[in-house]
Amino acid sequence: MENQTLSVESRIKLIWNSVLEADNHIVGLFICVFAVIDWTAVYDGIEPLKIYFSQGIYTVPSLSALNKFFSAVYLTLAAIILLSLRPPLSRYQTALPNLVAVLAAFAVYIFVYVPQGNLFHTNIAVALALIVSGAILVIGALVFLRQAFTVTPQARFLVTAGPYSIVRHPMYVGNIVSILGLALLIDSLQAMLLFLLCSGLQAGRALYEERLLAAQFP
Repeated sequence: MENQTLSVESRIKLIWNSVLEADNHIVGLFICVFAVIDWTAVYDGIEPLKIYFSQGIYTVPSLSALNKFFSAVYLTLAAIILLSLRPPLSRYQTALPNLVAVLAAFAVYIFVYVPQGNLFHTNIAVALALIVSGAILVIGALVFLRQAFTVTPQARFLVTAGPYSIVRHPMYVGNIVSILGLALLIDSLQAMLLFLLCSGLQAGRALYEERLLAAQFP
């Protein structure tokens, strides 16, 4: 019985190590699906955008179109980087730091199921402007991160140029700004609670990453 238990534990450990070795490629393929969906939304939104413009309506349709476009660009770049990554110098082998990071990256999609409300009566243009501003910051950070970008905390090399010379985690700041805009766009109590949850996950993700980088690059 003890030998069987050890065998099960060994198999679980082997599977877990295999997942860790391939997680960047797995997540990269997953993100590819979202990128295709976003590019499809960008294409489908061209004709409605022309109609709005012909009626003299510019601000909200333009911000909405930019939101879709920047989301598609970010997901495409992220997928390309993740699919091309080699093994890191170091990473967490335990589940919690990796789980927190994955939840931080994908919890935003829960907003799809959050009901609309009128909590703050937020101006739609303001909410969309926050989403777009956050997306621009995220893409700018990704341009400087390049091969240092990962979803789960991994030590590859330090990035200290561009926005990283000013803010320690510009990508996570951009994510939080965009998520705030999304929560205000939905404008319900559930959306604001989900925003707090997502922000907390981003903060936890950042702390785990800092500890790993500090240990690798003292």
